[in-house]
Parts: sequence; C-alpha cells; structure tokens
Amino acid sequence: MQQYLIRRVLVAIPTLLIISFIMFLLLDLAPGDPLAAMVRPEQGGLSKETYEYYRARFGLDKPFLLRYLYWLRETLRGNFGIRTVNFRPVAEELAPRLRNTLVLASCSLLLGVSLGVAVGVISAIFKYSLLDYAITVTAFATLSVPVFFVAFLLIYVFTYLWPVLPAAGTSTVGAKQPFLDYIRHLILPVLALSTVEVATFARYMRSGLLKVLSEDYIRTAAAKGLSYNRVLLKHALRNALTTVVTMIGFRLQVLVAGAVVVESVFNWPGMGSMFLDGVHGRDFPLIMAYTLIFAVAIVISNLLVDVAYAVIDPRVSYD
Repeated sequence: MQQYLIRRVLVAIPTLLIISFIMFLLLDLAPGDPLAAMVRPEQGGLSKETYEYYRARFGLDKPFLLRYLYWLRETLRGNFGIRTVNFRPVAEELAPRLRNTLVLASCSLLLGVSLGVAVGVISAIFKYSLLDYAITVTAFATLSVPVFFVAFLLIYVFTYLWPVLPAAGTSTVGAKQPFLDYIRHLILPVLALSTVEVATFARYMRSGLLKVLSEDYIRTAAAKGLSYNRVLLKHALRNALTTVVTMIGFRLQVLVAGAVVVESVFNWPGMGSMFLDGVHGRDFPLIMAYTLIFAVAIVISNLLVDVAYAVIDPRVSYD
C-alpha cells in the first residue's frame, strides 16, 4: 500500500501540472482583455499610461511561457497572485471561502452517504415491496429535479410558508450564539445539495446489496445456520459498500460543481459564488487558483477512495 501511495502521488504531480498549463493556456487564448473588466466602458476606460502600468504589474506584457513559469513559482510558494478586480491577494480572499465550501460539501456528502446507504439497505431488504417501489420512484424523481429547483423549494417552504430557517448568508446580525446561528444557516444549503446524493447512493447501495445477497458464499453462510442479521451485517453489507465507496470520489466532484449553484441561491459565501464573480470579471488569477484547488481536491479524493476500498475489501491489493 505504501508503494502504491507513493506512485499515485508521483503520478498526481505531472497531472496537476498538465491541468494548470492547459487552463492557463485557455485563459490566455480567451478573447478580450482582463484589464477591461477593471473599469466600465461608460467611465472612459483606462488611460494608455495606466493601462501599460497594470499590464506590467500583472505580468501581461511578458511571453506566455514566462508568465506560466512565474505563476507556477509563486503558486508553489502559496501566492496565487493579485485579483484584477480589487487588487487584493487571491489567497487572502480564498481562505474563508474555501472553509465555507468545505463545510458545505463535507456535510452534504456525509448526509448523502449516511441516509443513502440506510435507504438503500431498507430498499434491498424489502425488495419488490410497496416500500421498495416508493423509494425507487422517489429516488428517480429526485434525480430528475435540478438542484436550483430544490433550493428554491426549500426556501419557499422553510422561509416563507414556515419561517423557521434563514434563507441566505452565514450569520444573523446580533446573534447571541454564533455557532448555532451558523448551523441554522447551513441547514438549507446542505439539504439542497445532499438531496441528489441521497437518491444516488440509495440506488447504488440497493443494487450492490442485492447483487451481493445473490452470491454463493451468502447462501453458504446462511446454510451454516448464521442468522439473517449476521449474514447481512458481517458479510453482505461490507462487500456491498465497495460500490458506494467507489462512487464517493466521483460524487465529491459533482458536489463541488453543484455548490456553485447552491451557494449562489443561498448567498453562501463559498468558493463557488466567488468563482462566478471571477468569471464575470475575467479575474484570471482567481480562476486559476480555483481550478488548481479543484484539481487537487479531485486527486486527493480519488486517492482516499482507493485507500478506503482496500480497507473495506482486504482482497484488493495495490502492491
């Protein structure tokens, strides 16, 4: 396992370099001028002297390859550059946003996996029953509904019809218990983002568990006199979880992408909403930082999934 982890890390380094280079190239080939977003056209634009000053300050007057190498060097030092919109360091503004996005994505994934696995097990145990059909129909209906519709529906129900939860932001002015207030603001975004995850993991858990329950070694364990609960929990459930674990890495990527929509709807100050602002403002340093962080998150999540897969199923070997 140790050798496998080392190989994966060594492979991840050139992968991240290729991703960053391609993204840097695409941004460089994009039409328009990033400095044009600094001043609105009705304000007269930038003077020639000011324009040349900012081109030199942001390194836009240098050759492409030299600019990429300079960006890579500064990124390895933890410096993602200066935003072209407000001239503030990208790392300074990303830190609190990254924390909020990680909290939202991790809570949504945890809720989606736990509820999805539980619902999938119940659906498999009572297969072809009315309960199973009801869960299946609900899961497919949930998967067909866009995330933003679920978000607006939750706001309508829990903010307007039954005003018990806040609809936007992360805090209430004058709140006496900031942590509990933060949790209250987190509930609706987590529910909106995890709804699809619950349906997804429920479907995969049901199909995986039914497949395992039809294996010969399950029937052998039952023939030896083991109780149904023991066969289910000790043998079938653990092997069926490998399907769910495999999906976690992929769903984490979908969660981060879906967080862009959810954060915009609930005005949640995370990386997703900040990324949209960066795209609209052609804030290239911010876009590059977001892309790199997203790529690193994908590489790490896939690595953790492989490790968890080997832990759950000892038959798997990466040596």
